[in-house]
Amino acid sequence: NFHCFISAEVRQLFFLTFPDESIFNVCKLVMGFLSASHEAPRIKASCFLKKAEYVAGETVSGYVECNVEREMKGVSNVLIMLKGEVEMLGFKTEENKSVKARETCESVPILANEKVLREFPNHVWDVVGRCRFNFEFTLPLGAPSSCKNEVHTKSDDLFANIVYGIHLRITMKGGKRHYPVETNGHFRIISPIPRIEEKVKEHTLPVRTFKIKNAGNIIAQITSLSAYQADSDCELHLEMINDSSADVSGIEVSFYELIHITLRGKTKSQERCYYKNVYEGSPSGHIFGYMHQKYRTRSLVFNTADSSPDLIVKKTLTVEHYIVVRFKLKGKSKSDPSVKIPCFIYDRRPEDDIL
Repeated sequence: NFHCFISAEVRQLFFLTFPDESIFNVCKLVMGFLSASHEAPRIKASCFLKKAEYVAGETVSGYVECNVEREMKGVSNVLIMLKGEVEMLGFKTEENKSVKARETCESVPILANEKVLREFPNHVWDVVGRCRFNFEFTLPLGAPSSCKNEVHTKSDDLFANIVYGIHLRITMKGGKRHYPVETNGHFRIISPIPRIEEKVKEHTLPVRTFKIKNAGNIIAQITSLSAYQADSDCELHLEMINDSSADVSGIEVSFYELIHITLRGKTKSQERCYYKNVYEGSPSGHIFGYMHQKYRTRSLVFNTADSSPDLIVKKTLTVEHYIVVRFKLKGKSKSDPSVKIPCFIYDRRPEDDIL
């Protein structure tokens, strides 16, 4: 086939230059040289960070050690990049075919910063062996925390993980070709401790029974904090007046997490209850009497479990939390009065695990 495209003069020149080689072998040799000129640089890199976990706003620092196997020509520069992204994966189960599922992948960038580690004016990386480059990046205060989240519905399973890492990229002469270099520079980001304030709010809750549409009100004054730490025992304080004709047999306190994941323009949500506890009444079944009875302040304890911190990431991932205080009425009622209290969850600190 090569003979069809090569003229007689060119074939004669090949035979004079390579008398012992066929046209086919010569063409293979030429193509080999051409492919070698576009071959990816032979380099291995390892990233060494001062620590594996950083608080948003801190400076990520360390060094990269490169091992160059041979001299590289046509190199313009070496870039180091700090990348953060939401890695998303979705499985959609076909109807009546629970085994087969369609997989959807998507990566949404949330943080990108890059610096030139080294430039090569002569376009030759002539240092063969190991070389080290120091680097540092300052994280923005609003960088989302590293976390893993998932949503499961009847027909969808969605996963959204926030990951960060240090990456290298070699730019060749002319800037048209780039070669990524794998590193092991993965690290975690945790959210800074927010300003925590005490919130006091009074709630008037109507009481409705099957027999009486308006049986009065429960007036609840709840004192809570604006933020709580993940995986911790927390409390809020309740003072209440039962200005109704119904008896309250118990108080239920629950902690919820609500996750929204948007993949390819479609949003799926899931609510999870991480904690629930009921404070029962006296042996007679009553905690509170009725009609203008005021009761002293009491503490309601709950646990935030190992939940993700609160997040809002580019209309891709949203994580929010809230506490529900429900007043369980004695006997039959249309619904138990309840209060929903939004709360901000921040990351647990590493030093707390040591303590």
